[in-house]
Amino acid sequence: TERMICLKKILRCVLIVAAAALAGLLLMTAVYLIPTGRIRANAVSSVKVFEAEGDYPKLIPMHFNTTLDNWTDATILAEAAYDGEKSLMQRVCLVPHIEYGSDTQANSFIRVFTGEDGAEPEDVNYGRYWHGYLLLIKPLMLLTDYSGIRELMGFAQLVMFCMAEYLVLKKHRKDIAAALLFLYAFLNPAAVSMTLNYGVIFFILFGEL
Repeated sequence: TERMICLKKILRCVLIVAAAALAGLLLMTAVYLIPTGRIRANAVSSVKVFEAEGDYPKLIPMHFNTTLDNWTDATILAEAAYDGEKSLMQRVCLVPHIEYGSDTQANSFIRVFTGEDGAEPEDVNYGRYWHGYLLLIKPLMLLTDYSGIRELMGFAQLVMFCMAEYLVLKKHRKDIAAALLFLYAFLNPAAVSMTLNYGVIFFILFGEL
């Protein structure tokens, strides 16, 4: 009957959501098992970028579409490098980081990872949503610092765009290829490749193509 078909569809959707939540929990648990020693060393190496750029630098002065979101990126890196006393499941579910709450996020990152004396920093939980970007950022922070991640993101972004254009042209859709090119240009590739939270959204968007 139609009622049974509807109930099966609802049950299927519920199971998909539950499976996705479980997969997310397991993946986050896996990356939080990564030792933080090397990650923290690369966080310290990243301080120089925030010292030079601050929270919201512009690649071109007075061009607001070239603004980088270093404020959020400083939070992301601080989360990736957290080595506080919280349990594994608390870290997975609450995504804590250490900051000086009275300062800007970039300055707070600098103070935390240069070991500045003064007022004690505080543990801040950020459990409002799933921080799936840490599945990429924590392993990458084992390999390189913020500057290196930016370079890798720029390369990956260009490769993904070229692949998308190739697949569209392979289907003889020059109109879509042209639209995709304009979309890419107006997204401001330089800004997207240099900001972690912009880049994650870019990869999700182009990955769906």
